[in-house]
Amino acid sequence: MAFKLEIYTPQEKFFDEEVESINLDTIGGKIQILSRHIPVIAGVKPCILKIVQGETLLKFKISDGIMDFEKNNCKIFVSKAEKVEV
Repeated sequence: MAFKLEIYTPQEKFFDEEVESINLDTIGGKIQILSRHIPVIAGVKPCILKIVQGETLLKFKISDGIMDFEKNNCKIFVSKAEKVEV
């Protein structure tokens, strides 16, 4: 089951697709988000964001920011984001 993930930087909407899961570092520790996760707002630490999309693993280097997950929609707001080759 999938949920919508949007990643925003000050310059652009960096990512906007359906995904199965994400893994990232927050101020409170590492977190994995799956479809139907409980609502959460968390401070994001600089890390490698791992995204599972079907059989594909995507990796993005992100800066600090904030994540909001609610009603199967996840929005991540960061200063910088760039794709990391897998």
